[in-house]
Amino acid sequence: MRLAGRGFEVIGVQARLGTSGGVSLDRNVWVPLPAWERAYGAAPSLQLSGRPPAGLAVAEAEDRARATMRARRRLPPGAEDNFDILAPEAARNFALAVAGRVGGVAPVLSAMALLAAIVVVANTTLVSVAQRTFEIGVRRAVGATRGEIVREVLAESTLVALVGGAIGTAVVALATRVLAGPLGLELALAPRTVALAVGHAAGAGLLAGWYPARRASRVDIIRALRVE
Repeated sequence: MRLAGRGFEVIGVQARLGTSGGVSLDRNVWVPLPAWERAYGAAPSLQLSGRPPAGLAVAEAEDRARATMRARRRLPPGAEDNFDILAPEAARNFALAVAGRVGGVAPVLSAMALLAAIVVVANTTLVSVAQRTFEIGVRRAVGATRGEIVREVLAESTLVALVGGAIGTAVVALATRVLAGPLGLELALAPRTVALAVGHAAGAGLLAGWYPARRASRVDIIRALRVE
Protein backbone atom coordinates (compact mmCIF):
# COMPACT_ATOMS: atom_id res chain seq x y z
CA MET A 1 0.00 0.00 0.00
CA ARG A 2 1.03 3.63 -0.44
CA LEU A 3 1.02 6.23 2.31
CA ALA A 4 2.08 9.84 1.74
CA GLY A 5 3.42 8.83 -1.66
CA ARG A 6 5.64 6.11 -0.21
CA GLY A 7 5.28 2.38 -0.64
CA PHE A 8 4.75 0.21 2.46
CA GLU A 9 4.52 -3.55 2.78
CA VAL A 10 1.65 -4.90 4.89
CA ILE A 11 3.04 -7.46 7.33
CA GLY A 12 -0.06 -8.01 9.43
CA VAL A 13 -3.65 -7.00 10.13
CA GLN A 14 -4.82 -5.99 13.59
CA ALA A 15 -7.89 -7.64 15.08
CA ARG A 16 -11.04 -5.56 15.14
CA LEU A 17 -11.23 -3.36 18.25
CA GLY A 18 -14.58 -1.58 17.75
CA THR A 19 -15.15 1.96 18.96
CA SER A 20 -14.28 4.00 22.02
CA GLY A 21 -16.11 7.20 22.88
CA GLY A 22 -17.76 7.19 19.46
CA VAL A 23 -14.39 7.01 17.66
CA SER A 24 -13.49 3.96 15.59
CA LEU A 25 -10.33 2.14 16.68
CA ASP A 26 -10.08 0.21 13.42
CA ARG A 27 -8.99 3.02 11.11
CA ASN A 28 -5.31 3.18 12.05
CA VAL A 29 -2.21 2.29 10.11
CA TRP A 30 0.86 1.35 12.15
CA VAL A 31 4.23 2.27 10.61
CA PRO A 32 7.75 2.52 12.07
CA LEU A 33 8.49 5.89 13.64
CA PRO A 34 11.48 6.66 11.32
CA ALA A 35 9.26 5.98 8.30
CA TRP A 36 6.62 8.35 9.70
CA GLU A 37 9.18 11.09 10.24
CA ARG A 38 10.54 10.67 6.70
CA ALA A 39 7.02 10.95 5.28
CA TYR A 40 5.52 13.65 7.49
CA GLY A 41 8.41 15.16 9.43
CA ALA A 42 9.11 15.04 13.14
CA ALA A 43 5.98 15.10 15.28
CA PRO A 44 5.72 17.93 17.85
CA SER A 45 4.79 15.36 20.51
CA LEU A 46 4.69 11.61 20.90
CA GLN A 47 2.45 9.33 22.88
CA LEU A 48 3.93 5.96 23.79
CA SER A 49 1.89 3.07 25.16
CA GLY A 50 3.34 0.16 27.09
CA ARG A 51 2.69 -2.39 29.77
CA PRO A 52 4.90 -3.55 32.64
CA PRO A 53 6.46 -7.00 32.39
CA ALA A 54 5.01 -9.86 34.37
CA GLY A 55 5.74 -9.60 38.07
CA LEU A 56 6.47 -5.86 38.01
CA ALA A 57 4.08 -3.56 39.85
CA VAL A 58 2.56 -0.64 37.96
CA ALA A 59 3.98 1.90 40.41
CA GLU A 60 7.49 0.51 40.02
CA ALA A 61 7.11 0.50 36.24
CA GLU A 62 6.06 4.15 36.34
CA ASP A 63 9.11 5.02 38.46
CA ARG A 64 11.42 3.28 35.99
CA ALA A 65 9.77 4.98 33.04
CA ARG A 66 10.06 8.38 34.73
CA ALA A 67 13.75 7.81 35.52
CA THR A 68 14.41 6.75 31.94
CA MET A 69 12.59 9.77 30.49
CA ARG A 70 14.39 12.19 32.80
CA ALA A 71 17.74 10.69 31.83
CA ARG A 72 16.80 10.77 28.17
CA ARG A 73 15.87 14.44 28.40
CA ARG A 74 18.84 15.24 30.64
CA LEU A 75 16.76 16.84 33.37
CA PRO A 76 18.82 17.86 36.43
CA PRO A 77 17.71 16.87 39.94
CA GLY A 78 14.90 19.08 41.20
CA ALA A 79 13.74 20.08 37.71
CA GLU A 80 10.09 19.48 36.87
CA ASP A 81 9.14 16.78 34.38
CA ASN A 82 8.51 18.07 30.86
CA PHE A 83 6.51 14.93 30.02
CA ASP A 84 3.49 13.12 31.40
CA ILE A 85 3.00 9.53 32.48
CA LEU A 86 -0.63 8.49 32.56
CA ALA A 87 -1.63 5.11 33.96
CA PRO A 88 -5.01 3.48 33.23
CA GLU A 89 -5.90 3.84 36.89
CA ALA A 90 -5.42 7.62 36.69
CA ALA A 91 -7.73 7.87 33.68
CA ARG A 92 -10.27 5.66 35.42
CA ASN A 93 -10.08 7.74 38.60
CA PHE A 94 -10.57 10.92 36.57
CA ALA A 95 -13.65 9.45 34.89
CA LEU A 96 -15.02 8.33 38.25
CA ALA A 97 -14.42 11.80 39.71
CA VAL A 98 -16.28 13.44 36.83
CA ALA A 99 -19.10 10.92 37.16
CA GLY A 100 -19.25 11.62 40.90
CA ARG A 101 -19.59 15.36 40.35
CA VAL A 102 -22.29 14.83 37.73
CA GLY A 103 -24.04 12.45 40.10
CA GLY A 104 -23.95 15.10 42.81
CA VAL A 105 -25.76 17.58 40.58
CA ALA A 106 -28.20 15.00 39.20
CA PRO A 107 -30.62 15.10 42.18
CA VAL A 108 -30.99 18.87 41.88
CA LEU A 109 -31.62 18.67 38.14
CA SER A 110 -34.06 15.80 38.66
CA ALA A 111 -35.94 17.77 41.31
CA MET A 112 -36.23 20.76 38.98
CA ALA A 113 -37.46 18.54 36.15
CA LEU A 114 -39.97 16.88 38.48
CA LEU A 115 -41.24 20.27 39.66
CA ALA A 116 -41.68 21.40 36.05
CA ALA A 117 -43.58 18.18 35.29
CA ILE A 118 -45.88 18.76 38.28
CA VAL A 119 -46.65 22.28 37.07
CA VAL A 120 -47.39 21.07 33.54
CA VAL A 121 -49.67 18.25 34.72
CA ALA A 122 -51.43 20.59 37.16
CA ASN A 123 -52.12 23.14 34.42
CA THR A 124 -53.35 20.40 32.07
CA THR A 125 -55.70 19.05 34.74
CA LEU A 126 -56.99 22.51 35.57
CA VAL A 127 -57.85 23.09 31.91
CA SER A 128 -59.58 19.71 31.79
CA VAL A 129 -61.62 20.53 34.90
CA ALA A 130 -62.59 23.94 33.50
CA GLN A 131 -63.77 22.35 30.26
CA ARG A 132 -65.81 19.75 32.13
CA THR A 133 -67.51 22.10 34.59
CA PHE A 134 -70.97 21.33 33.21
CA GLU A 135 -70.29 17.58 33.33
CA ILE A 136 -69.10 17.85 36.92
CA GLY A 137 -72.23 19.85 37.82
CA VAL A 138 -74.49 17.19 36.28
CA ARG A 139 -72.69 14.41 38.15
CA ARG A 140 -72.97 16.31 41.41
CA ALA A 141 -76.68 16.95 40.72
CA VAL A 142 -77.44 13.25 40.21
CA GLY A 143 -75.69 12.25 43.44
CA ALA A 144 -71.94 12.06 42.90
CA THR A 145 -70.07 12.92 46.08
CA ARG A 146 -67.16 15.27 46.40
CA GLY A 147 -64.91 12.32 47.19
CA GLU A 148 -65.82 10.64 43.90
CA ILE A 149 -65.03 13.82 41.97
CA VAL A 150 -61.69 14.12 43.75
CA ARG A 151 -60.78 10.51 42.99
CA GLU A 152 -61.78 10.90 39.35
CA VAL A 153 -59.62 13.98 38.84
CA LEU A 154 -56.71 12.43 40.72
CA ALA A 155 -56.97 9.30 38.57
CA GLU A 156 -56.90 11.46 35.43
CA SER A 157 -53.83 13.45 36.50
CA THR A 158 -52.03 10.28 37.61
CA LEU A 159 -52.79 8.60 34.29
CA VAL A 160 -51.42 11.61 32.38
CA ALA A 161 -48.25 11.58 34.48
CA LEU A 162 -47.82 7.81 34.10
CA VAL A 163 -48.17 8.01 30.32
CA GLY A 164 -45.60 10.79 30.21
CA GLY A 165 -43.26 8.87 32.50
CA ALA A 166 -43.62 5.70 30.41
CA ILE A 167 -42.88 7.58 27.19
CA GLY A 168 -39.83 9.26 28.76
CA THR A 169 -38.55 5.94 30.10
CA ALA A 170 -38.99 4.30 26.70
CA VAL A 171 -37.09 7.14 25.02
CA VAL A 172 -34.23 6.80 27.52
CA ALA A 173 -34.11 3.02 27.05
CA LEU A 174 -33.97 3.45 23.27
CA ALA A 175 -31.30 6.15 23.54
CA THR A 176 -29.08 4.00 25.78
CA ARG A 177 -29.39 1.08 23.38
CA VAL A 178 -28.61 3.23 20.34
CA LEU A 179 -25.68 5.09 21.93
CA ALA A 180 -24.08 2.10 23.65
CA GLY A 181 -22.59 0.80 20.40
CA PRO A 182 -21.10 3.98 18.86
CA LEU A 183 -19.77 5.24 22.20
CA GLY A 184 -18.32 1.90 23.18
CA LEU A 185 -19.89 2.15 26.64
CA GLU A 186 -21.87 -0.34 28.69
CA LEU A 187 -25.14 1.56 29.00
CA ALA A 188 -28.12 -0.20 30.49
CA LEU A 189 -31.38 0.83 32.11
CA ALA A 190 -31.74 -1.06 35.38
CA PRO A 191 -35.21 -2.32 36.40
CA ARG A 192 -34.84 -0.43 39.69
CA THR A 193 -34.38 2.82 37.74
CA VAL A 194 -37.49 2.11 35.67
CA ALA A 195 -39.49 1.38 38.82
CA LEU A 196 -38.30 4.60 40.46
CA ALA A 197 -39.14 6.63 37.36
CA VAL A 198 -42.65 5.22 37.12
CA GLY A 199 -43.19 5.60 40.86
CA HIS A 200 -42.08 9.23 40.85
CA ALA A 201 -44.29 9.88 37.83
CA ALA A 202 -47.30 8.48 39.68
CA GLY A 203 -46.47 10.55 42.77
CA ALA A 204 -46.08 13.68 40.64
CA GLY A 205 -49.47 13.01 39.07
CA LEU A 206 -51.16 12.69 42.45
CA LEU A 207 -49.50 15.84 43.75
CA ALA A 208 -50.29 17.81 40.59
CA GLY A 209 -53.94 16.73 40.60
CA TRP A 210 -54.68 17.51 44.23
CA TYR A 211 -55.51 21.21 43.80
CA PRO A 212 -57.55 20.74 40.59
CA ALA A 213 -59.41 17.86 42.26
CA ARG A 214 -60.27 19.96 45.32
CA ARG A 215 -61.38 22.80 43.06
CA ALA A 216 -63.56 20.48 40.98
CA SER A 217 -65.21 19.00 44.09
CA ARG A 218 -66.18 22.46 45.34
CA VAL A 219 -67.88 23.57 42.13
CA ASP A 220 -71.24 25.21 42.76
CA ILE A 221 -73.84 22.89 41.21
CA ILE A 222 -76.22 25.65 40.08
CA ARG A 223 -73.48 27.71 38.41
CA ALA A 224 -71.98 24.58 36.86
CA LEU A 225 -75.29 23.62 35.25
CA ARG A 226 -75.56 27.10 33.70
CA VAL A 227 -72.17 26.81 31.99
CA GLU A 228 -72.44 26.26 28.23
